[in-house]
Amino acid sequence: MKKKITIYLPLLCLFFLLSHTTHVYAYTLPYPSYMPGNKMYTISRVIDSLKAYWYFGNIAKVKYYLSLSDKYLVEAKTLYEYKQYLLATDALDRSATAWKNINPYLLKAEAEGKDVSQLSQIIKGARDEHVNIILLIKTQVPEVFLWSPEKAEPTELPLYQLLETHKQMLESYVIH
Repeated sequence: MKKKITIYLPLLCLFFLLSHTTHVYAYTLPYPSYMPGNKMYTISRVIDSLKAYWYFGNIAKVKYYLSLSDKYLVEAKTLYEYKQYLLATDALDRSATAWKNINPYLLKAEAEGKDVSQLSQIIKGARDEHVNIILLIKTQVPEVFLWSPEKAEPTELPLYQLLETHKQMLESYVIH
């Protein structure tokens, strides 16, 4: 028995050392954070703004803006599900603004000679997931929503158009 273990154990170890596998992970979005109406929501937004000063360096900024874009997209998705269309549209705009900030920092990091290939793959996965979420939201909302506040004129929200614009912005995003 000892003889078999001494023969097979090194072979097993050698097999695991020599075998190289590539793992492909699906990009996952974060769990929804504080939502509008919660006492901590404003504090959370302020902390998000202050974090911009904490993350210095181009790669850190890319990760920061990607996480903000993810967070606000999840917030928008949740608000759309609860038919809070005005708040959801605002969150979707914040997600798009954060997404647009990714590319300049990615290009700066690349210009500095940093290897951004793995980060680019993560961003591609995020882009695909964001597009999937937008397509999902589009199936759940009306094409146009008439938002009428109590003491003001009604406002027409072209939800399909807003979602399509966001989707096109994501799809046109060039990742190096």
